[in-house]
Amino acid sequence: SGCLIALIVVAVLAIPTIGILAAIAIPAYHDYTLRAKVAGGPVSAEPLKLAIAEFHNQRQACPDNDSPGFKAAAAYAGPQVASITVGTFENERCGIELRLRDTGSDKIDGKALWWEYDGNAWQCSSEIDNRYLPQHCRE
Repeated sequence: SGCLIALIVVAVLAIPTIGILAAIAIPAYHDYTLRAKVAGGPVSAEPLKLAIAEFHNQRQACPDNDSPGFKAAAAYAGPQVASITVGTFENERCGIELRLRDTGSDKIDGKALWWEYDGNAWQCSSEIDNRYLPQHCRE
């Protein structure tokens, strides 16, 4: 009958269409979840930025993890954060190094995000691909 033929035609067309949509949607969703996990890391470093700026403005020096008011790097660990190291970078600027973990991707796990403080503003850099970074950290 005509209904059976129509049903077969719809099924034959629907299966490839669903496959194509899945091939596009699954990787896009995976990238989205990785971006969300990476974005959670900088949030945990925000209070440190203020503390470092205050320390620098009061003492004209960069704090490190052993300075008063700061904790050991591993003490800042969280769900996606392995550690946060505070100190002086090679260019003599104060900085934060945040190491990520448990994101489920070798492209991100163990990688670092860095913020440098020049006395006025924070600059972000990273060893992570730009497509996973928050907008303010992209080059």
